[in-house]
Amino acid sequence: MKKANPVAGIWAYAEFGAVIIAMLPFMAVASWRHRNDPTQRVPGQWLRRIGRISSRISTLWIFFF
Repeated sequence: MKKANPVAGIWAYAEFGAVIIAMLPFMAVASWRHRNDPTQRVPGQWLRRIGRISSRISTLWIFFF
């Protein structure tokens, strides 16, 4: 198992935090606009977008399907 560099780990957390902070206003608006939807589908789609963006910009997270 390869040991990760602590600086790279801090960088990954900073990237993830930046994505969350950038996307939070969009999620808040989506949640407010679709507040009567019992399943909250649109805010859930924004959460999936956060996951896609985070995995694309991170240097530590490499996923192959």
